[in-house]
Amino acid sequence: MRQGNTERELDAETLAALSTPHLTAIEQLARQGDDTVFRFLHDAIRIPKTSLGRQQRGTLLDACSEALNSAATLAMVSELTGTTVRSFRGDATRYLPGHFLTTHNDGRRHGKRVLAFVLNLSDWHIDWGGLMLFHDDHGDASCAWTPRFNCANLFSVPQYHSVSCVTPLARAPRLTVSGWFYAD
Repeated sequence: MRQGNTERELDAETLAALSTPHLTAIEQLARQGDDTVFRFLHDAIRIPKTSLGRQQRGTLLDACSEALNSAATLAMVSELTGTTVRSFRGDATRYLPGHFLTTHNDGRRHGKRVLAFVLNLSDWHIDWGGLMLFHDDHGDASCAWTPRFNCANLFSVPQYHSVSCVTPLARAPRLTVSGWFYAD
């Protein structure tokens, strides 16, 4: 979860050991703050930043990241964006009912992000929430993308966007491989 400048991560073992009241308290903490505070709540599996780390772990997720970091992919994304990109970094995410990502523009202090990438891995229905919303200069939603299975969404960075709260109607988790192509 993230609230403002503070990110907190709990591993799967720790989460599994928490009681329902503790999990509820964590979710409430993630939702606190005014509209200027960037917040998110979702599950994630981090992809190792180095090729060696990905090869050593050796999961399908790591193989996907290796493909996104291949010379051919980086050359294609460089041509597409007009900016030389040098790497892809990201993670796998799982949004359950109540999970969300508030409005932000991906302009982070950890490198120059050029292009955002979201590979959707779930069959999805619009009534389940979890929509990728893009925002205009007034903060209004100007466009919404419904996650579609096996579809990759790309968009330039910086660009204000959010993921709407997944509703209790969701019959499955919202799963993605997501991240950014970096120029440095």
